[in-house]
Amino acid sequence: MINQDILDKAYTAERLMNSADYKDVCRWVEEDIFALFNKVPLGHDETLKEVQQLSHGFKLFKERIAKYIEIARYEAQLEASNDEEY
Repeated sequence: MINQDILDKAYTAERLMNSADYKDVCRWVEEDIFALFNKVPLGHDETLKEVQQLSHGFKLFKERIAKYIEIARYEAQLEASNDEEY
């Protein structure tokens, strides 16, 4: 049986990813990060590094949400293949 915690995370993540508000917020954050990149003056390596870290952190956040769904699908496939064996 699939772990309930995994299912809860997957359902919540899927609802979130399909939400128009979430999509809007993601687009706005991505636009803000892009604008920050464009505002970094040449030679300001520390500022550029900070913007890159922000960008990478946001990317990791989005990947983690997708991972919750992926894990639940994988667990469901494992359970289905185990059921077929019996």
